[in-house]
Amino acid sequence: MKKISIFQENSDKVELFDLDSSDLQTYTKKLSSLFELSNVSVLHTSTSSIILRPIKVVSLLVTETEEDEEKVEEVVKPIYPEPIDIITDGD
Repeated sequence: MKKISIFQENSDKVELFDLDSSDLQTYTKKLSSLFELSNVSVLHTSTSSIILRPIKVVSLLVTETEEDEEKVEEVVKPIYPEPIDIITDGD
């Protein structure tokens, strides 16, 4: 299991977990493409997703962890357990 720590300007560290089984070098290389983006981006993992602005991300720390999958599921709970409607302004 991978643990991703995201460090952003003027913000607390955010941690995500991913059940991905690829080696650390390959996984990290895939994540590095995030720094090439300039707009708001969505980073999906097997346990959660985060919306972030790549220009505000200072660094990512990816580590291999032996966290218990059940323990991770307790920590990562959906904010919206039911589907929600999103209303936006029309032009």
